[in-house]
Amino acid sequence: MKRRYSAGIIAATAAAAMAVGTTPAAAQTDILVYTNDAGWGGYATFTAEGEHFGVCDTRSDGKRVVADWIAFTPSQTRFGSLQDANGSGNQCVAVNESFPEGSKVRLTVCLQDGASGEPHLCNRKDGVA
Repeated sequence: MKRRYSAGIIAATAAAAMAVGTTPAAAQTDILVYTNDAGWGGYATFTAEGEHFGVCDTRSDGKRVVADWIAFTPSQTRFGSLQDANGSGNQCVAVNESFPEGSKVRLTVCLQDGASGEPHLCNRKDGVA
């Protein structure tokens, strides 16, 4: 079934979008992504306002939680990583970055056995700064 919208509704919607100053495609999005294991051994976060990344170990299983991020800015692609290797009973790890608003961000979180272990049970989500 086709829907028909009046010119007034379309004009009002366009005016509201212009008043907000952003389109839905350019809206900032935060990310919360858990490791891909039963019970979630950890998670990673991205907070769009201020470009903050975090990673947290949530299970006392002897594994560390690692997170890798990629930011696709208009002029370059930036990479970074962080890990919570101090155990689940301690503080999470956070870092503050800076890149242009509207940059696309990809955040991957994994479990890892030790400093040189192979990352596994990874999960990924995308967002916008």
